[in-house]
Amino acid sequence: MVLPLCSLAVTSCGGIVPAAENPPRALFIGNSFVYYGGCVRFGDQGSRDDGIFDAICKANGLNLETYDCTYGGHDLCDFTSEGCKNEGRHKNGAYGGCFGKGRDLLEGLDLSSFDYVFISEAGKDNDRFLEDFHAVKKRFTNPKTRFFYLSHSYTHMKDHRKVIDRFPELRKEGVKVIEWGRLVDDLSKGKVTIPGSTLRYDKNTFIKNKNDNYHENPLSGYITAQMAFCAMTGNSAVGQDYSFCDKIINFSNFIVEHYKEASDTDFDAVFASSHDMEEIQKLIDQYLK
Repeated sequence: MVLPLCSLAVTSCGGIVPAAENPPRALFIGNSFVYYGGCVRFGDQGSRDDGIFDAICKANGLNLETYDCTYGGHDLCDFTSEGCKNEGRHKNGAYGGCFGKGRDLLEGLDLSSFDYVFISEAGKDNDRFLEDFHAVKKRFTNPKTRFFYLSHSYTHMKDHRKVIDRFPELRKEGVKVIEWGRLVDDLSKGKVTIPGSTLRYDKNTFIKNKNDNYHENPLSGYITAQMAFCAMTGNSAVGQDYSFCDKIINFSNFIVEHYKEASDTDFDAVFASSHDMEEIQKLIDQYLK
């Protein structure tokens, strides 16, 4: 189990227990590829968040404060100290929760106070990916801060090599790369399978298909959050609780709003299958290795 900070305590059996003072803080930086499935909730950027990631922490008895800075339609370069660079999308005012070009998307936050920072790029094959990542990372001045990169499914669906090929460099500098999108893409394409499952597993199992066909659904949101938690703590995903996911992002409402037909997706059936969910949790552990 990875517990580098004094704000986490360990029981004699190896479990995490909440510390009495100064709870650890985690920050999510990115866009709709992080919030769409409920890993964090959209809105109230810069404030405490109670999405699926935070619920997993609470289910494990971890007194951690989660903060959300995810803005729809924004790139990694928009989070540097220079502020939002996306002039085109702001022609009519606010966009994705941001109030205009030049706005500091991390303003009002004490960046030295965060123990864990999860960063994600937008849905583009950015040839300046590593430079943009470093420009955001250097804003966090606490040398004990641990950094994670959340590699979403669109990166892998489109094989964005200018991003993927830089992962070894991130790893060399101590950044944990969480390829939740590779797991989702592999399951969608049948590159890996769920043994003994009677469910179909295709792209619609993980991705919505109304209005767009690239944003994640609550099953992908759970996988994102669970992999983030396990990467942060070193805990196994197997046996983790997920019963709260439907309360955070209502499955029935999501299907009506984001699928052309209810029969197009089986993600709710996957959640209902303890066998399939345990197998997915096993895959989470494998992909984190």
